[in-house]
Amino acid sequence: MLLNAVRGREGHLRNGGPVSETSLLDRLADEAWRASVAADGNGLSLTEFADAMRRALSAYDCAGTWRIAITPVTDAEVAIPALRGALTEMEAGAAFLAANFHLDLFYGDGVDVGHFSPVGAYDAARDRVLMLDVYKKDYEPVWAPLPRLANAMATLSRKTGEPRGYAVVRRKE
Repeated sequence: MLLNAVRGREGHLRNGGPVSETSLLDRLADEAWRASVAADGNGLSLTEFADAMRRALSAYDCAGTWRIAITPVTDAEVAIPALRGALTEMEAGAAFLAANFHLDLFYGDGVDVGHFSPVGAYDAARDRVLMLDVYKKDYEPVWAPLPRLANAMATLSRKTGEPRGYAVVRRKE
């Protein structure tokens, strides 16, 4: 979804349409990434996601004008001001944001895994985020309090032990 947002901003969606997960994995020919996101895979850490996104931006001719930065979150309260800043930047149309969070801590559904999904909007007046979950089978778009998202990000990846957090894709200056 992030790659398609960037490609849309660049006008690339007029040529070939949106990128699917399958077409992205096929184009990058990255079997490790493919195995990580398979149904029985271990997923990607925040750092691995950033690396994969850099390669995707390059593969789709967007690396010259777009970059990705990650912010690990170890303390939800400490992270909230910077997260609000990134969300405000997103709302101004200058960036796109994806969160890496623990499903149960965000949705309260007992699913004990980490997850990535883009943030679709930020309501500063109510301090809420609109999560556009990529796993549509179980999760519809939902407005949630920003502190809930921050708490769900302030966890460690079981795979690598590194913190979850968020990624911001923005234009290069």
